[in-house]
Amino acid sequence: MPDYRALLANCPMIGEEFTVVGADRVRNLTRVLVNGFNIELLEKPEIIANNLGAFKGKTLHTTDLIVRNVAETQFNDIEMLASEIAELLSFATSSPVWKFGYDFGGKGINNQVIGQIAHFSPAIDTVRGDAIRSFIEKTWVKYHNLRTRRKVNLAFYYYVFSQQNGQPMELLLIASFVLLESLKHNFALDSGYPFIRGFFRLKGAMVTKPG
Repeated sequence: MPDYRALLANCPMIGEEFTVVGADRVRNLTRVLVNGFNIELLEKPEIIANNLGAFKGKTLHTTDLIVRNVAETQFNDIEMLASEIAELLSFATSSPVWKFGYDFGGKGINNQVIGQIAHFSPAIDTVRGDAIRSFIEKTWVKYHNLRTRRKVNLAFYYYVFSQQNGQPMELLLIASFVLLESLKHNFALDSGYPFIRGFFRLKGAMVTKPG
């Protein structure tokens, strides 16, 4: 069965394990176990060879996400899983990580890369592959369950934008306020609080008696 490889952009991180690249040993591999799949996050050697901050503001293919021996029937599940891991990595690194393409069994797609690497104040220590692995393995199930219901992926987008350097402070504050409102709004909807006349009301409230 063929291997699946997703192409990730803007993910500045150091791995947990070493691989051999030419005559050098490079710590660029992190293995995670998610939803029964063994996943390899393989950072480009040139990213590891430099200070991560040196790539700030650039748009680069930084990481390959690899799953070995994937059946055709598993392809859609793996594609969704790769996208969700990219979103978790975006939060972890506070950088806009995007899955912009894939290779699988002789077919693939390669889209335009968007966003720029950020490396100012990552939420998870990006020089510790074990911390990245632990974060992904411990949060994926909850994230997968809440992603659509509470639009957590959108909240991650707002969070990452609010952490960007080089933007006017007013714009970053707006992004932070929108993030908080998004979290509050989608939590209330998912929890069953009725939205009546522009406000969330206590459970059981009706249009005729909003409370």
